[in-house]
Amino acid sequence: MTHPAPRTRRFLALALLALLAGLGALPAPWAGAEDDPPTGGPPPLDPPAAAPPADAPPAAHPPAGPAEAPSDPGEVRGRQYFEQAIAFVNDGKPGIHQVHDFYVDLADVQVRTEGNNHSGFLRLWFQAPDRYRYEARPLRPLRDLTVKILSGEQMWIVNPRLEVTRMHGRPGGDAAIRQLQEDRKRLFDLARFLTLEGLKGPGVVLRYEGIATGRGTFAGERLKVTRRIPGGGDIVFYLAFERTADGRGIARALQPEIVKIEGDAARNEPTEYYLLYDWALGPQFRFPRRVEALRQANPRAAPVRFLLAFPEDIRINTGLGAEVFQPPTPAAPR
Repeated sequence: MTHPAPRTRRFLALALLALLAGLGALPAPWAGAEDDPPTGGPPPLDPPAAAPPADAPPAAHPPAGPAEAPSDPGEVRGRQYFEQAIAFVNDGKPGIHQVHDFYVDLADVQVRTEGNNHSGFLRLWFQAPDRYRYEARPLRPLRDLTVKILSGEQMWIVNPRLEVTRMHGRPGGDAAIRQLQEDRKRLFDLARFLTLEGLKGPGVVLRYEGIATGRGTFAGERLKVTRRIPGGGDIVFYLAFERTADGRGIARALQPEIVKIEGDAARNEPTEYYLLYDWALGPQFRFPRRVEALRQANPRAAPVRFLLAFPEDIRINTGLGAEVFQPPTPAAPR
């Protein structure tokens, strides 16, 4: 199994549904959003000496037990809770280890990013190794539908008037093709992430770091499990959980409710938080019906929301027909 390089690691989170459209970084707060982002910058997740702001992400309480050792109990419990989360998300069915095709229908997406604001509906298809289809429209009816189809190094765009533009072999086409190829890679990463199975493998360390208690936007108690790989950035999972009957112990881990992608100041990469709400059982596995993403430029900056999305349907390895990726037929000249 290969592991994502630091350059692509942030595409592993569910909230990259917006970035699948090739969207960039956020320059300013999302004014007028229904749910305001945190008003103060969250401190590091290790509790600081000073009291944290009122609206801070979870701060973990270290688990009881001996210090780190070759058989680190934190890693043992981290693997245990991560496996329980996988079982819950997959509804007890075997996990998906290899992605052949993938489909997602977003009932509504609201994004504000540099150079590209989007509000409407998205449907995305991927088929290994190199096919991708993108559909975007401001309203659910098919009017105003824009379609992009990628097959290897060839790309076509169909505008709402059903006019077909071939992008390969024309000025500016190479840049458009590269962008859609990046989007395709992100969708593949997302598909691997969705059932959590694709985040395991040789060299991956999953360490339980205690029950984290958050406030404000991050309110609630969750199990904190940090995923580390050699040479890569950390991904922190805050898992919902069930307590034992006496209310004192942990019975099992459930779905991830917050995913934190650690930033890298040297690379000018912000930290991102992905809030995953309203998990429900779909045709194959559980997935969140509401996804919100916050971006934080530095540890003391105010997080800013750049994505709000409502996944309606997600399917993996259902056998997409080749016609989904067929080049469209240009309309006959009038």
